[in-house]
Amino acid sequence: MYCSKCEQHCGRDEEATLVDGQILCLDCLEPDTSKKPGTEKTCADVVEDRCRSRLEDLKTLLDYNDDGDDCHPELGRLCEYGLCFDYVEPETFDDQHEGYWRHQLSYGGPSQEIRFFYDKGAHRCYRIEFWHLDWYDGASVDITDDDTARELWDWFTGCGELELPE
Repeated sequence: MYCSKCEQHCGRDEEATLVDGQILCLDCLEPDTSKKPGTEKTCADVVEDRCRSRLEDLKTLLDYNDDGDDCHPELGRLCEYGLCFDYVEPETFDDQHEGYWRHQLSYGGPSQEIRFFYDKGAHRCYRIEFWHLDWYDGASVDITDDDTARELWDWFTGCGELELPE
């Protein structure tokens, strides 16, 4: 199911709402103006729920991929889930000293991504983080020990050899 506004995949049905005949993801719903100023949720308030939901989707897609079924009826194909998988060089952003592999799931505000930190010398992924980012705000959850996150890393590395920058 795709959001009519941002055209991103909404995930499960409970993450989308029908508004005036359009499907909108939770991130694109207009804010409730009846709330008092300052009561909007921060990225830290929602990151764990967003992470859990994305990992559930990814687990479903990984299982579909393992079973030989190419396309999930709601989520599509694992190889098409998200926007890109790329390497972010160290110092690309302020206070970002480590490079990492990024599976960018959505972009624009809010955006979501999974970051894989890889040690070239040890040939291993030593940290995995899920990030939920919005304008001037961001929060992460360490998912290094999550089986689905590890399986996703294995899937990406199995797609072809990762060419790490020197």
